[in-house]
Amino acid sequence: MKLTPRRQRFQRGFVLWPLLLLFGIGAGALMLSDLDALGHKLRREERTANTLSHARGALLGYFIQQLQTYYLPLPDFGLGPEGTKSPNFSNNCNGCPVVGRLPWKTLGLEPMRDAASECLWYAVAGRFKEHPTPRPPLNWDTWENDAYDGQSGRLRIAQADGSVSSEQYAALVIAPGRLLAGQSRHTAGGVLCSGNYDPRNYLDPWNLAHGIGGRANYFPSDPNHRVANNSQDKEFIIASDEYHNDLILGITATELFDLALAQGLTRLLADAQFSSIPITGAKGTDALICADDFCRSWRDHLFLTQLIPARNIIVDGVPQGPCQRVVIFGGKAMATQSRATSIDRNNPNNYLEGANATTFATPISTTGTFVGASRYNKHNRSQDIIRCIN
Repeated sequence: MKLTPRRQRFQRGFVLWPLLLLFGIGAGALMLSDLDALGHKLRREERTANTLSHARGALLGYFIQQLQTYYLPLPDFGLGPEGTKSPNFSNNCNGCPVVGRLPWKTLGLEPMRDAASECLWYAVAGRFKEHPTPRPPLNWDTWENDAYDGQSGRLRIAQADGSVSSEQYAALVIAPGRLLAGQSRHTAGGVLCSGNYDPRNYLDPWNLAHGIGGRANYFPSDPNHRVANNSQDKEFIIASDEYHNDLILGITATELFDLALAQGLTRLLADAQFSSIPITGAKGTDALICADDFCRSWRDHLFLTQLIPARNIIVDGVPQGPCQRVVIFGGKAMATQSRATSIDRNNPNNYLEGANATTFATPISTTGTFVGASRYNKHNRSQDIIRCIN
C-alpha cells in the first residue's frame, strides 16, 4: 500500500520517539552515575577530613597534657613499637623539621586511616619537636624572629598555583591518599598500619621532578626522607593531579601558645619563689630557677618588683592588695617593641606598656599603680598579666 506523505511523516516520527526515549534514559543514567561518583568522592573526602580533625585534636590534647615538657612528639620512624613516638636519632638537629608516621599509640588513639585506608602521617616544625635536648626557649619571639637565635624550621602550606599560606604551622597532619605511580607500600615493619616508613612512598610527589615549584612533602636531602638538614622554613604542597593527592590539616604556633598560656600561666605566676627570691637584674627575675621547659621558654616575659610602701594594684579593673611584691607577665610584642637582641630583651619597655612601663623599677617600685589582667586572653595577647604578692 502506498503511504501518503502525511502517513510517511507520522511513521518517521514514530520511529524517532523510541530513539529519543533511549537517549534520554542513557543520559539520565550517565548523569546519575556522575552524581553517584561525586557523592562517593565527597563521602571519601568527608571521612578523611574527620580523621584528620580527630588526629589534630589528639595532638592538641597531648601538648596540653605535657605542658611542663611543652613540646610535640616526634613522629613514628619505626625505631620503637609501632604507633609510638620516636626517641632522638643521630642526624636530628635543633630547628630542623621532620616528617613521619603519626604516633597514634602515643596519642592514645587507634590507627588513624584516611578514605584510602592508609594511616596518617605527621610533620612537626623544628622548634616544636621534643628532641634533641637541651632545647632553646620557645615563645612568640623565638618563633617569629629568626634573629633571636636562628631559624625555626616553620611549616607552611603551598597551593597548586604556587601561593603560600601566611600561616606558620607548628605541625601538619597528612592523609597520603591512594597509591601514586612510582610509590611502593609493601610491608616492611608496620603491622597494624602495614607498609613502610619511607615518606616518599606515601607523600607527594614520588619523583621530585614532578614537584610543583620544586616542593615535596618530605625531605629529599635525607636518605630516609624524614628530616631536614637545616632549620629553614619548609613548604608542603596541596594539589590534585596524577602526582599529588595528599590532604593536610595544620596546627598553628599561635594555637599552641594560646593553649599553653591559658593553661599554664596562672600556675607559673603562683610559683612560691616570687615571694622570697632576691629581686635582681633589669627584670627582677635573675634569681628565678625554672624547673620545666614552660618556665624556661617564657621567663624573658616575667618581671618582679617590691612595692615600698605596700600598696594596691588594679587587676581586672578591681583594686587588690595591699601588695608587698608584684609579678608581671609581659604579653606579646607590640609593633613598637623589639625583642630581637639580648639588649632588647633586657629592656622592660619592650615588654611592658602604659602605667606598668612607667611604674616598674628594680629592686623597688616606690610610685605609681600597676594595672593588668588576672588571666591570659587570646583576644588581647599583648595585655600584661599581673599578680599581687601579699
